[in-house]
Amino acid sequence: MIELDLTLPRIFADGSGELQLRLSLESNSLTAFYGASGAGKTTLLRLLAGLETPVSGRIAVDGET
Repeated sequence: MIELDLTLPRIFADGSGELQLRLSLESNSLTAFYGASGAGKTTLLRLLAGLETPVSGRIAVDGET
């Protein structure tokens, strides 16, 4: 299971703000993200890949941070 509970300041299409995310994804499942341009979809993928670090919160995979 992948668990995310984090906050990250971002500049969105509508201006600056915070990406606040609380999400649990089951192992061996397919998940799709969709939304308007600038909503944070790519940022979420960059966080999952370890290319960005949240200001606060955590990302855990199978219980390991």
